Amino acid sequence: METAPPVPLTLSRHMPDKAALWLKIAERHNLIQPDLARLVGWGFGDFIFHTETDIISDTNKSPTDQNHLRAQIVTITIRTLTPSTAHPR
Repeated sequence: METAPPVPLTLSRHMPDKAALWLKIAERHNLIQPDLARLVGWGFGDFIFHTETDIISDTNKSPTDQNHLRAQIVTITIRTLTPSTAHPR
C-alpha cells in the first residue's frame, strides 16, 4: 500500500462550522454549554497536534491506572456538560 503525504488540518479553521451541530446536540441533551467556541479552544488543539516531526512517547500505564483516569475524565466531562441538578457534587 502506498502512503500519501500528510494532509494539514487546522482545527481553528475546520471546526467552527460544526457549531450548529453542537448546538443541536447540546439542546437535545440539556448540556450546560451550547456555544462550541466557548467550550473548546481550537487554537490550543492546533498547537498540541501540529508538529513538524513525529512524536514518540510512552503512554503505557497499568490497566488499572488507565481505567481510573478514564473514569475520572468521563465524570469530569459529564459534570461539566450537564446541569448541576442532574448530579450532586
